[in-house]
Amino acid sequence: MNARSRHAAGRILSIAALAAGTLVGCVGYSTWPPVSGTAFANPNSAANEEIMIASLAWIIERDHQGPLASPVAINLPSGVTALRYARMAQKIGPNVEPLSRANAAVPIYHIVEFKVRGSDAEVIVLRPATEITQGSPGEPVYQGYRLKLSGGFDPWHVTWFKPYSVGTISAPPLSYIDAAAGAEVETAAVEDSSGG
Repeated sequence: MNARSRHAAGRILSIAALAAGTLVGCVGYSTWPPVSGTAFANPNSAANEEIMIASLAWIIERDHQGPLASPVAINLPSGVTALRYARMAQKIGPNVEPLSRANAAVPIYHIVEFKVRGSDAEVIVLRPATEITQGSPGEPVYQGYRLKLSGGFDPWHVTWFKPYSVGTISAPPLSYIDAAAGAEVETAAVEDSSGG
């Protein structure tokens, strides 16, 4: 192999390595809630959306063993756009609604935190422990689950889970879709007024 061929082969390998690194970067490296100086913390990325959908769909299916007989709501991290919020609820399944002030009395499933590292993710979700409350009024009681997921280039799916004792993980703040929609309208108004 002459010097010119070696140089061309080296360039091809460099380009291939760069492309592979770029593709892995697209899969994700993020953390929610944000941890200063560690990782990307925007819950609106496509990878984060798919991870949250897979996690919530898994826990809701586990709870109900089939189609939902009545509506439930999902509570997503603050900052999720209203459009993404509504789309995620729809993708999870029928009778799954984005949390709003109008449906805050139905059982709520929460995303508490997530950590994505390439094609692996960990998510903590809360499910309403309705088997304990038996529909009685008052503060809802939740059970947490730590889920491990694999995906990235393949569809995200749960590979491992660990349930926690009921009441050991606190529910995150409620993030209503109506508030997200209002923020989107305000952002659009600011962008329009600035000419952006």
